[in-house]
Amino acid sequence: MLGGGRGKGVWTEHSDWDCYVIAADGKGPQAAASVEGLGLIKVDAGVQELNEFMAYAAVGSEFDWDRYAFAHVRASLDKLGGQVQLAVDAKGTLPPEASERIAREALDAYCNSMLRSLKNARDGERFAARLDAQESLPFLLETLFAWEGRVRPFNKFLRWELEHFPLAGSAMEDLLEALGELAGDGDPGTQAALFRTVEGIARTRGCGDVLDAWGADLELLRAGA
Repeated sequence: MLGGGRGKGVWTEHSDWDCYVIAADGKGPQAAASVEGLGLIKVDAGVQELNEFMAYAAVGSEFDWDRYAFAHVRASLDKLGGQVQLAVDAKGTLPPEASERIAREALDAYCNSMLRSLKNARDGERFAARLDAQESLPFLLETLFAWEGRVRPFNKFLRWELEHFPLAGSAMEDLLEALGELAGDGDPGTQAALFRTVEGIARTRGCGDVLDAWGADLELLRAGA
């Protein structure tokens, strides 16, 4: 199978060819020898046995960051009765128990960065406010996607992801516009407006306690000033 952008059907002339060859357990050396014999050029063909592949990029592993490479990817050839595709699908999504934990942790981190930004803006520290606003965005995106059991896309694929697989109840252009504004100037009003939307979703998702833990600061997050 092809991973990354080419596996999703999204690439440029500079995109890599990330090819994954999954072998039945115990057949890795044989499969690796076969791939090496093909003499592939400009193709990064990695060979892993099924159990090894299942462990790669598991939630909490050192390669957790690479999970999105497997989102929306289909195995071109699956001789293991669908086991390869099941493993790919598991990597490109989040299991329910991980989704809830990740969403709650990321939501708390989002509030923390946003609060720092608003306080810096209040104190006239505009540069610091912009940086904190920018740092809040990865946490926000991770929260929004985790609520739906999805892996946060690499930045390169964010627009493509939202166009083809929109977040439930989201207006893609409005979200992207707000993210663009926050990445640029960190406007407190824009941050507060976006937060109020996020708060509504958070409470329907059972994460209201994460927000309430911020106490009196919650009003600043809502108001932006």
